[in-house]
Amino acid sequence: MDIFMSDLHMTDSGGGGAVSETQLISFVERVRRFSEEDENHKVRLILVGDIFDLLRSDKWTALWNERTSAPWSAMSKNFKHFDNSFALTESIEIMRKICGRYAGFGKKVRELVGEKKLETVYLPGNHDFMVQLSSKLRELVVEFFGLAHDAKKPFKTTYANKSASVFAVHGNSFDPINWHRQPEGFWAMGDAVVLRIVNRFAEAACKRIGCSIATELGQLLQEIDNIEPLVDIPIYVRWLTDENLTIKDSRDEVLATWREVVEDFLELKEFRDDRGYGDKAFKWLRRAFELSITLGVGDLISKLSRLFPNAGTNYQSAAETEAKKNSGYRFVLFGHTHKPTMQPLTYAPENDPHFYVNTGCWRRLVTRVTGQGPSRFAGRRVASYFVTDESAEEEKQERYHLFQEWHTS
Repeated sequence: MDIFMSDLHMTDSGGGGAVSETQLISFVERVRRFSEEDENHKVRLILVGDIFDLLRSDKWTALWNERTSAPWSAMSKNFKHFDNSFALTESIEIMRKICGRYAGFGKKVRELVGEKKLETVYLPGNHDFMVQLSSKLRELVVEFFGLAHDAKKPFKTTYANKSASVFAVHGNSFDPINWHRQPEGFWAMGDAVVLRIVNRFAEAACKRIGCSIATELGQLLQEIDNIEPLVDIPIYVRWLTDENLTIKDSRDEVLATWREVVEDFLELKEFRDDRGYGDKAFKWLRRAFELSITLGVGDLISKLSRLFPNAGTNYQSAAETEAKKNSGYRFVLFGHTHKPTMQPLTYAPENDPHFYVNTGCWRRLVTRVTGQGPSRFAGRRVASYFVTDESAEEEKQERYHLFQEWHTS
């Protein structure tokens, strides 16, 4: 039996929509029950990226303020600069703190591994990409999950199981904004959005208007941390200020804070066209942030849709491509989008249905509601995972299950 989960986004502070340790321990108990139901087959837990969130931490803002340093500082081919850098020191501290916050979860997983009832497999995503650059970081991951992996070597980025008929990858490789082009030395621009905008905006805005992050307005400001996809963040901020702030002075102060963090982001010399970030996806993102400083939500959406009518990644299409490249697998599985789904593909050799599966996430998810009427955003909490059981006696199509939990608060 293979169990796939992704996008836990365990953080060092637990702020925003981070998953609770109680919820994860409860999941491990479900895994134990799976193992007890079929003692003849070991259960495999495949962690499909963004498990540890090394980006959503206040430590990066402190490092920038003290040294004007970030993970992408002094970029080079294969990111050779990362070893012994300030960023490595910070990321190790962040990882250790995350491991401490979720120590009970890790202990429960290791107990199952020690009892030989569970095997764990780890694939990196974009929020935990830095583990690929440091054996010290990988040692912490290996120890936490009881992985049978040599920490001196980077983790594999794909998982394939013929008997379960699943091919899995985190999915950020299809998302230019969140893809680290390591051989060329181009860091993911999405990291800069998180570190220089997402991590700073809510606290700075609350401080400027004199409200607590615990208030309803503070929570709305902090929701920027939970917006998916990333490119909708500028639209969310304009929606928040236009539709939820009736006092002009407060609206002006929040927008002034927004202008400051956006301008800081846009001034980052490492992510300009002439530095290798001139493709459409990068232009769209920068343009969205630029326009969000001056345009209201309606005009912003209208102008962006005219300038970039086909922005964003079509993950269903990406799954079609992967299915054709890896024809021996009926299920192509991604994480990354935070939206659990199981959709049939047009690719169906010999009339054998193939599927795109997304494992969703374990955190709060806020997305834009599209359709008739004014644009708005809605949030919910998601916990989802995908199970395959090659030992089951049922018909082939009955052996695959996408478990989903949705909570409106």
